[in-house]
Amino acid sequence: QHYEIAASVIERQFTLIDATGIDAFIEQDQLEGTYDEAEPGYRWRVETQYKGIDDLYLVTIAVEWMEGMRPYRLMAQTMLDGTDTSKLPATNSGASAPAGGSGGRS
Repeated sequence: QHYEIAASVIERQFTLIDATGIDAFIEQDQLEGTYDEAEPGYRWRVETQYKGIDDLYLVTIAVEWMEGMRPYRLMAQTMLDGTDTSKLPATNSGASAPAGGSGGRS
């Protein structure tokens, strides 16, 4: 059950980053926090690394918790595109662009 909760915390953070956009998320400087809605309490941390190619960032989210005296950790990584698609110039090609925000999980 603890791993399921930790995975849920990671998914929430990825969803937030995806909705906000990786560039805006980094600017907000909210790269760590706690999730206390479930026992025993979970700490999460986001690390980003700019890859220097096509505005790509490697995003790592780690969630840690204690069971008794034993520490546990669950991590997940993905690549996100830092380009803010809302600021790209519109094109009139006749094709519809898919709806969505900036970036996207891969």
